[in-house]
Amino acid sequence: MWTIPGVEILTSQYSIGEVSRNLISPDAHAHLWRLIYLSHLVPEADPDLIDSLVELPAKDRHILASAIVGKADILITGDKHHFGIYYGKQLHGVLIELPETFRERFPAHFPWA
Repeated sequence: MWTIPGVEILTSQYSIGEVSRNLISPDAHAHLWRLIYLSHLVPEADPDLIDSLVELPAKDRHILASAIVGKADILITGDKHHFGIYYGKQLHGVLIELPETFRERFPAHFPWA
């Protein structure tokens, strides 16, 4: 994704923490930091800015709030359990999308998809 022209990758400290906690190997952590270096860090956002009708656990409200504050067009998440009902929908102007759906937009960059 980091090599697609016109695509800017956004992340937040909260997101980095979530990913980092789920990585085990030192190589995976090193790779994460290389990707973070290539990404744009958005400010942390108040999860209370999300409409109360959006049903997400607190940890996922942080992720969505940062996407909103960062003015992201798309939030790519494989969290089907919490975000599944929102796939293909916009929440506060941010389209929620599966990684594989995003890859379909750019077949030349993901020939294995």
